[in-house]
Amino acid sequence: MASDTLEQPRVIEIDKRRFSSEEYRKLLKAGNVSELFYFNAYRLWGEVVHGNHIGNTIGFPTINQKYEQGQLVPKFGVYSTFSYIGNKMYLSVTNVGVKPTIAGERFPLAETHIIDFEGDLYGKEIEVKFFDFIRAERKFDSIETLKNQIEEDLKTAINQYDELSLIY
Repeated sequence: MASDTLEQPRVIEIDKRRFSSEEYRKLLKAGNVSELFYFNAYRLWGEVVHGNHIGNTIGFPTINQKYEQGQLVPKFGVYSTFSYIGNKMYLSVTNVGVKPTIAGERFPLAETHIIDFEGDLYGKEIEVKFFDFIRAERKFDSIETLKNQIEEDLKTAINQYDELSLIY
C-alpha cells in the first residue's frame, strides 16, 4: 500500500503538546522561540563575518552571521539569546533582519551583541541559542533613537533571563 511508504513528519511531545517539523517552522516564523526553547531551541551556528561596524561606534559591538540561501530564518526582530564562545555561555541580544535603519544591502543577517564580552571573533564559528522574542524589527529615525532602543532591549533581555533563571 502506497501510504505505508510515506514518511511521517517527526513529532515531539512535551507536556502533552505535540510538535511536528511543520509546527516548529510556524512557531519560528512567528517569532515564538520561547515555545521551542525547552525541547529543541532554535540555534544559529555560523562564522562571524565583518559588517559595517556601526555597533562599535554606538557602544554596542556585534558579531554578524549571515543566513545561507534556503536556511530557515525566524521572524525579523530582536531576541534574547545565549552565545557560546569556547566553553562559556554569555547572555546576548540578537537582531535578525535587514537593518532597515542602516543604508546598504538588504539580506537577512543576525547581529548579536554579547553582554560582558570583549574580544575578536571574526572568522570563528559561534553558536547563538534563541530563548525569547523582544520586539519586531523596525526602522528608526536616527542612530541615536536606535541606540536608545538597544539599551531598552538589553534591559528586557536581562529581565527575561532573570525570569528564565527562576525556572531553573
